[in-house]
Amino acid sequence: MAKVSAIGDRMEAYGAKMKAGSDYVAPITAEKLALMKRKMRAEGAYQEQYSLSTKYQLDAAGVSVVLYPFYLAFAGEVARIVQRLGGEVAAVAVETNIVKWVARGMTRSVMEDIRTSVFNVQPPATP
Repeated sequence: MAKVSAIGDRMEAYGAKMKAGSDYVAPITAEKLALMKRKMRAEGAYQEQYSLSTKYQLDAAGVSVVLYPFYLAFAGEVARIVQRLGGEVAAVAVETNIVKWVARGMTRSVMEDIRTSVFNVQPPATP
């Protein structure tokens, strides 16, 4: 029982410290929050940019508006691939993604246009 009360005391002390806004916690929290906000704004701007570019490509290709969410989901997956990977590895990963979406009924040529014009990823080299 002694340990439980000691843990409870530590929790109470930590809670009081957090509520008091100590000189140690407040600056660290504010710095992390500012960093998170900057990252969120940058990601939102990037997402808006590639979404609009994808919609322009879909409109030019004459794709039905009903299919836009699926192509936008594809574009989101490609965006994550491009952010994480680069070069030939990204090209192969995007090609695999195209094969997946073709199997789901999307048009290959439209997705290849999105790949090259929106994300500037070239087709992978064939062995």
